[in-house]
Amino acid sequence: MKTTISINPLILRWARETSNLSDKEAAHKLGINIEKFKLFESGEEKPTYNQLENISTVFKRPVALFFFPAPPEEKEIKTSFRTYPIEDVISLAPNIIFLIRQAQANILNLCEIFDGINPSKSKLDNLFSSFTIFDKNSANIIRSYFNVSISTQKEWYRKYRSDSYEIALKLWRDAIEDFGIFIFKAPFKDDRISGFCVYDNEFPVIYINNQLSFSRQIFTLFHELYHILCKINSIDKYGEDYINNLVNDDKQIEIYCHNFAASFLVPENDLRRQLDFLTPSENNIIGLSYLYSVSREVILRRLRTINLIETDKYNELMKKWMTENYRKKSKSKGGDHINNMLSYLSKNYIIAVYKKYYSNRIDKFQLSNYIKIGTAYLSEFENKLRQML
Repeated sequence: MKTTISINPLILRWARETSNLSDKEAAHKLGINIEKFKLFESGEEKPTYNQLENISTVFKRPVALFFFPAPPEEKEIKTSFRTYPIEDVISLAPNIIFLIRQAQANILNLCEIFDGINPSKSKLDNLFSSFTIFDKNSANIIRSYFNVSISTQKEWYRKYRSDSYEIALKLWRDAIEDFGIFIFKAPFKDDRISGFCVYDNEFPVIYINNQLSFSRQIFTLFHELYHILCKINSIDKYGEDYINNLVNDDKQIEIYCHNFAASFLVPENDLRRQLDFLTPSENNIIGLSYLYSVSREVILRRLRTINLIETDKYNELMKKWMTENYRKKSKSKGGDHINNMLSYLSKNYIIAVYKKYYSNRIDKFQLSNYIKIGTAYLSEFENKLRQML
């Protein structure tokens, strides 16, 4: 007979409910019948250790948590994202909820790593002081702080060609991180959500969906940057239909987010100069997207904003090009965890962790925990990090 484990059934129920799963859905994911799961949740039956490990994996909670006397205090996710329809927040997939909790944990990690002080706080404060919500010129004002000229941006495609979007994403990511905003990536396993941000006075973070196209990830970066400048949490859902479910300032913020991102990436004055020599035809829109290393959607949005494309044509092309936002699925299974973590984690976060390690303020086990790499693979991770830098 297999040995069972005494867990706190209140924790089990809390873990399920905070994962937005019904008892039926939880039972299905755990591979057990609903009656068995209800007995676990009521405390009338106890799981085996293997079942507990499976429960931990499904609910994305550490095994130790299920022995706590009471659920830990957590920020309420359902009320944290004011510009995302509440009915959508309530139905968020467990994986997205896990990533939001991970973002909140990373803010605590950053506070520990930097001893509570953002090293780029003065630069971040300058951005905030120059920003005014609902100002149509905000994109130009904020862009003036970044050390990336429009001519430099337009050189990327000529210089890097097929890699230009991936490199543009890296360069924009580095530029934003230079202002003390920490950017993480992750496979969201939900193509409807492009990214989200969690605002913090000292360590704001942005998460972007690594499974979407590089051009869409670039747009998401600046969409979330606007939310950070507004000092609010945000979930960026693909498309515009969800905006219709918002009201008042929340709706206006989302509209301005879209326009801010497009205006930042494709300044109107420069676009108009290009259109002195071009008509906004389908082929020319594609060419302009390459020129600015942005998606066709961004060019379409800019043309509509400055009234250079008819609504019917805009809708037709937007529908046609929607699939551009999704990256081709890799044929390989699992991928390389070390390379993945180098891509997923904020570069400034990784560098700061290593500085703390080499100043003997944390040991290798703490280092391993911060960067989610097993201690046996730390040397390989560091070698690849050096090559990347």
